[in-house]
Amino acid sequence: SLFQNLHAESLKLYSLYPFRGTFQQLFKNANIKFIRLSGGDIRSDVSETFTGNIARLELAKQAGALSVQNFPVYPAHELTINAFYVTDFNSDHPSNYANLRELRVHSPERIPANAFRQFPNIHTLSVQSDRGIDPHAFDGLTHLEKLTIKDGETNLDLFNSLPNLKEFRANIEKLDGNTQCKLIEKLASGQVAIQALLDDRDCTCVSAYLDTAAGRLPCSPQGCEYSS
Repeated sequence: SLFQNLHAESLKLYSLYPFRGTFQQLFKNANIKFIRLSGGDIRSDVSETFTGNIARLELAKQAGALSVQNFPVYPAHELTINAFYVTDFNSDHPSNYANLRELRVHSPERIPANAFRQFPNIHTLSVQSDRGIDPHAFDGLTHLEKLTIKDGETNLDLFNSLPNLKEFRANIEKLDGNTQCKLIEKLASGQVAIQALLDDRDCTCVSAYLDTAAGRLPCSPQGCEYSS
């Protein structure tokens, strides 16, 4: 088997074609702290006894749906899924992962209500949508602690369904002034930590405030003495 008995801190694999053999066979007796698998598929046979030890496994691939066919159940202690170009959030074959800790999703379509109901135990979620996000997209994620919205509208109603949310990251500058103020209120009251995404952002009063609150050196916006 390809990685049998391998002991390593990390292993990064990229393949255009499926691997031969199952995950259980390929990593028999392996002890690896982190594996990142991009592109090619590795079959998983959960009926096989796995004799290896994989601490963290990260999968990255283009997939039309979050399904067990696209992302098999693997015997790792913690699993992260990066799914690109997802269009079907109501798969007939949902993946019920007990070890899924983090999910990162990009969709060219609008993310619908209850989009992640099959993954109620995830702690970290990052979403990017070309056509927006339904305010009830995150309903049912009662264990979610960290949420990142890279693109798409941010409706504060989403906080109502996330009782354990501790950290929220978004393009703050793209929000309207009223929404920005409400986020600042949540930060000031200690309800949730707010972080602005740092990609090519403008320097605004809000971003400077968030930098200061996070212990970073703030930028120098103009006219904040007139800001409320």
